[in-house]
Amino acid sequence: MAPAARSDLVEEQLLPQIRSRKILQYNQWHLSDTRERADSTGRGILDYGRSLPSIVSQAREGGTPTPLVGMATAFEEIRQLYLDNVKAFTAQCAESAASTHGAFDHDVTVKSVIRRIKAARV
Repeated sequence: MAPAARSDLVEEQLLPQIRSRKILQYNQWHLSDTRERADSTGRGILDYGRSLPSIVSQAREGGTPTPLVGMATAFEEIRQLYLDNVKAFTAQCAESAASTHGAFDHDVTVKSVIRRIKAARV
């Protein structure tokens, strides 16, 4: 859904597979940057008032954030490639009612993922 994968890794490993059509369709669900910044899921875990991807992004020593493709700001680089087999859903939308990263797995997002998997089996 919102992968905690480094953007450079996605560019090196995943994008060539998408471009060559070895990956026929790439779908991603993520929060908008505004919702990402308002997501306080980490507060209960580490007393950190941001989202789980924000925690991972900021975990690197030296204080330099690591761009993660599951965050809207990092995904923007991929979106700008205009690949017809890449689709992103920014919550809250018809495909996801999640308002936090912790909500993706227990709302309509799961049904959206399953529906797309079943449709791809044809």
